[in-house]
Amino acid sequence: MTETPETDAAIYPITGVDIVWPEFARKLERERDAAIAERDELRRMNKELQLTFDLRWKADQRAIGRWQNAHAGRELTWPDRADMVVWLLENHNQPK
Repeated sequence: MTETPETDAAIYPITGVDIVWPEFARKLERERDAAIAERDELRRMNKELQLTFDLRWKADQRAIGRWQNAHAGRELTWPDRADMVVWLLENHNQPK
């Protein structure tokens, strides 16, 4: 298998004639390869961010559940994050 030449002159050694399409095709291939690499990196980053989000969401849901259990009659209320964190810290070391 031969390597693709970088210049049209290597393919078409005609003096004074510019052949544009082969170089244009190579440029498009390079741009496509760069776009595919960028897409793959973005997918990897998205997966990592989704895992982080899911971890945080589950922790928040557990904390909200504890807050709701401790506040009878307010089971349908979601506390403000700051209020919930303060409440969790205040009640963390109290015996059950």
